[in-house]
Amino acid sequence: VRTTREYRSGAIPTAINIAYDLLENNLPTEDRTQKIIVYCRSGRRSSIARRTLEKLGFDQVYDFGAVRNWQGELLVR
Repeated sequence: VRTTREYRSGAIPTAINIAYDLLENNLPTEDRTQKIIVYCRSGRRSSIARRTLEKLGFDQVYDFGAVRNWQGELLVR
């Protein structure tokens, strides 16, 4: 749940970016049982996004927190 600029500057491989303010209208999947891991620049938006997705019925949402917690390479897009 990052801005387009943040996402383009470096993203976790296989990540799909959905801007935080568009999340409710652009759900990552219709399958409410699919595992979803959310992250953002600092961890604040990902925490809110996790709660939002859970309120929408997703039951396997995990908050990774800040992208800086990722120990692998980031893809620049």
